[in-house]
Amino acid sequence: MQWTCKFCNFTCEKRGQLLKHYRLKHGGYTRTVPLPCLHKQCPCTFKSFNALKVHLSRVHSLINDHLIDKRNHVFQCQLCDFKESCEEKDFFSHLRTHIRMCQKVQCPYKDCDFETSVYTTFNAHKSRNHDGRHIDQLLQFKPGILTQRETLVDVASAEEENDIEDQADFHEDELVAVNKKDLEDQLEHNLAALFLRMRTVLTISESAVQDLIQQIRQIMDLSRPLLFSAIKRVLLNYYPDADISIATEMVNAVTESNVILKHTEIGGSLSTSCKRASYAKREFKIVEPVEFVLSEDKQSVVYIPVLQMLQVMFNKEEILNKALQVISGDVQGFDTFRDESWSSLGQ
Repeated sequence: MQWTCKFCNFTCEKRGQLLKHYRLKHGGYTRTVPLPCLHKQCPCTFKSFNALKVHLSRVHSLINDHLIDKRNHVFQCQLCDFKESCEEKDFFSHLRTHIRMCQKVQCPYKDCDFETSVYTTFNAHKSRNHDGRHIDQLLQFKPGILTQRETLVDVASAEEENDIEDQADFHEDELVAVNKKDLEDQLEHNLAALFLRMRTVLTISESAVQDLIQQIRQIMDLSRPLLFSAIKRVLLNYYPDADISIATEMVNAVTESNVILKHTEIGGSLSTSCKRASYAKREFKIVEPVEFVLSEDKQSVVYIPVLQMLQVMFNKEEILNKALQVISGDVQGFDTFRDESWSSLGQ
């Protein structure tokens, strides 16, 4: 099964790989843009990765990447009081009992107006039009037919689920080949994006950002003895006769690989405001505000060039594809630029 990112054109074969891609490539979106569910047909969005993981665990529980756990699914018949936690095949068996009683049954799937009271016709319609056996099949029912059984979950159990999900991701990451250089470049990119958002979204001054970087570096430097103690304890636990100098080398290796320390040290690519600005102009599509002086007393006005901003936005293929998407059916209102119903207003 192919999994596709809803932000870009990335595809992969495993759900865990797509979740890792979300974290690495689009992790900064959670403040301004909710994270969409990984499943194509699921419209749910979330404000944090923990909320997304809980949703995946409860609604889209995978077994061997092909089966879905149906224990919490409740089907409700629109013709009688039938409301039970069962599988899809059991629900259709119930619908067929209504047909045997010569009652007209509507197709329960979305966007389908088919209805019949003939047993063989109903079976033929389902087999011909709704026989897709994929993981999102259960999300295709009309509203009110399929719901999730409500369960009371406390904070501790939710945190336990998150821990299990994190462990699964960690073990899967060990099996996925990662290009070290690509990962280093991406993490540098993410750190630069964080500093840029601090300036543009959170409106933190450049001097405050620089002070924050220095404080973080100082805290990490002061924590080196704690890191040394932890590594020494683990090392001696497995190798009682090990040379303690190995722990020092391991501390140095961990510190050198730290993304924040590496790129904010003296001479680092993000160590000063000038270097961060240079990196941002080179790696990000930034539309700079334009300032116009209006009078001799230097009164000015600043604005963002709208045309240039639109050009930058539509250079992204995923945004352009959505803008050019043709909406079928009766369009109510002005959904796209293709809707020319506005011309009737001038008549």
